[in-house]
Amino acid sequence: QALTGRAGVRDLSPGYFALVMATGILSTAVDQDGAAMLSASLLVLTIVCYLVLLAATGWRLASYRAEFLADATDPALAFTMFTFVAGSDVLGARLAEGSYGAIAEALLVLAGLAWLLLSYGIPLALITGRGAASALAGANGTWFLSIVGTQSIVVVLAGLGPRPSG
Repeated sequence: QALTGRAGVRDLSPGYFALVMATGILSTAVDQDGAAMLSASLLVLTIVCYLVLLAATGWRLASYRAEFLADATDPALAFTMFTFVAGSDVLGARLAEGSYGAIAEALLVLAGLAWLLLSYGIPLALITGRGAASALAGANGTWFLSIVGTQSIVVVLAGLGPRPSG
């Protein structure tokens, strides 16, 4: 059954921001290969996906807080929330390549705040909220997304830095 409407928002995976990551990375790659029109189209798609997912995630947090918090404390899903950080930063890095530095900076601040919250909140929630059950029992490869989120902040910072002249 397709997820639509309220059920889609209620059951929205926190990892869906990987769509923003992937599309933004493709936009950057084809731009560097000289395909400006394709890159611009992918950038628009990245922005649209980001805004839709941002709105849906906000709706989920406001209307389905229990489900949102259940994901945040599930060892198999919690670290997928770092796709928001990385997706925000991939979009910010792509926008920093153009003349959209102010938007890239805003995305960096948003991603940085989310990174701080997630970097300390998720491990704390997994340690304190599991009772006698070990959070390590649910550990999987998504835990490495915390590193991807951290690296993405550095990428945007580098993209916003001074450009070499010449």
